[in-house]
Amino acid sequence: MTKIIADISGNHGGSLDRALDIIRAAADCGCDYAKFQYYEPTKMPDYAENAKIYHELQVWPNWIDSLFGIAAEAKIPLFASVFDIAGARHIQQYNPPFVKIASPESTRLANYPELVGEVKRGVRIIFSSGWEDYELITSLMGSDDVLLFCPPGHPASTNAWVPMEFDGLSDHCADLTNAARAIAQGFEWIERHIKLDENCIDAAFSSNPREMAELCKLAKAS
Repeated sequence: MTKIIADISGNHGGSLDRALDIIRAAADCGCDYAKFQYYEPTKMPDYAENAKIYHELQVWPNWIDSLFGIAAEAKIPLFASVFDIAGARHIQQYNPPFVKIASPESTRLANYPELVGEVKRGVRIIFSSGWEDYELITSLMGSDDVLLFCPPGHPASTNAWVPMEFDGLSDHCADLTNAARAIAQGFEWIERHIKLDENCIDAAFSSNPREMAELCKLAKAS
């Protein structure tokens, strides 16, 4: 059966209450996991170009207890994408089922191998990658880690077939076309952005609760 990860991304809009509501919605839809993005704005490689948006959409360290608390209450496992070693250490204190690390191709992280090494001390990693960083990432993977195909574009093309070298899809297309195809192909993992409504930064490539429930139903039938 395909597992569905609901990515909160920046769709909380800088509101802790909204982030908690999205986690609840992911659980209500039947998603297997929820995930958020955890970074220190000034440590991001493109901080100079994107400082305003990074600060507006930051998940603050003092949110973390509440996020994991509501996830436990809603009975949905929660984890995070991390972008620096301090963030990886903080998140691992909560015993998440995974830590996500996106590819240098999309993050431009210069210390990528060091970050992977830090996480390797504590928890399984879900990696995402296109072809540019495929060899680097697979050289750092462990046997229980997960590799998701991340096609280019936000939204991505609806013709993004998942290559067999990957374990699943990090989906950024405008609808469920690619995710449904990956489920039909028998892939084990789908990561999909979740939104409560259209008033959020990633609305163009996120699914609302009705669509996420539909995706979960497809996954459970696989």
